[in-house]
Amino acid sequence: AGFDSAAYAYKEAIDILERDTATMKTGYASTLNTLGNLYLEIDRLEEAEPLFAQCLQIRERLIGKENEQYADALSNSGNLRKLQGRYQEAEAYYRDALQIVEKRFGKLHREYARILNNLGNLYRITNDFDSAEALLVEAFQIRSTILGKAHPDYARNLASLANLFSEIGRYEQALPMYDEALLVQEKVFGVQHPNYAVTLHNKAVLLRIMGKYFEAERQYLRVLEIQEKSIGKKTDAYANSLRNLGFLYHLLGRNEEGIRSLCEARDIFGQL
Repeated sequence: AGFDSAAYAYKEAIDILERDTATMKTGYASTLNTLGNLYLEIDRLEEAEPLFAQCLQIRERLIGKENEQYADALSNSGNLRKLQGRYQEAEAYYRDALQIVEKRFGKLHREYARILNNLGNLYRITNDFDSAEALLVEAFQIRSTILGKAHPDYARNLASLANLFSEIGRYEQALPMYDEALLVQEKVFGVQHPNYAVTLHNKAVLLRIMGKYFEAERQYLRVLEIQEKSIGKKTDAYANSLRNLGFLYHLLGRNEEGIRSLCEARDIFGQL
C-alpha cells in the first residue's frame, strides 16, 4: 500500500540521518514527526508513540517551548493520546499547543484553527457537546476566512461539525456538511484516499441512523473498497466499517450476510 511505501521511505531517511550526524537536527525531528503521523493514519499507535516523544524532546532542546514546531509536536502527541483514549493527557497537550500558537500568531491563524478543531473533536468524543460545538464553530470560521472553501482543512472542519451534529441528533444539518466535505476531499485527495473514506463512513453511519438503509449500504461498500486498497484489511478502520455493515445487514433482515461481515470483523479485531 502507499502508506507502507511512504513509511519505509521515512524509516530509511531516519537511518541515514542517524548515521550521518547527531540525532539532534531539525530535519531528523521532522522526519520522526512525519513517520509518526503516517502510523496514526493506519492505526499503528504503538509505533507512533516513541517517534512523537523523541520529536518533542529534540524540538524542546533545539528550538525551545515557544516555537510553532514545538506546538506542532505537542498537538500530534495530543492526537495520539486521543486515539489511545488518554483524554486528559490529550487535552493538556492541545491546551499547551494553543497557548504557544496564540502567543506567536494570534487566533486568526491556520495552526491555531487546526489545534482548536482537534480539541473540539476531543470534547465531542468525551460528550462535552457544548464545548465541542463552540470550538469547532470557531475553528470553522477561522478556516473559512483565511483558507477559503476549497481547502482540505475547511473540509476537515466541516466533517468534524457534521460528526457532532450527527451525534446530537441534528441530522438535517449534518448531511449536507458531509456532502460538501466529500466534494472538497474528492478534488484535493481523490476518492481512493483514507481521509475521503473516513468522511464517507461517517456519512454512511448517519444514513443508517436516518433509516436510509440501502443508501447506507452503498456507502459502506465503497468505504471498504477504498480502505482495502489504501490501508489494508488488517486495520481497526477496516474492521470497524465491516462491523457497521454487519449491523446494517441485521437491520435489513439479511442475517447471513450480517453474520459473515461481523465474523470477519471479529477475526480482524482479534489479530490487532
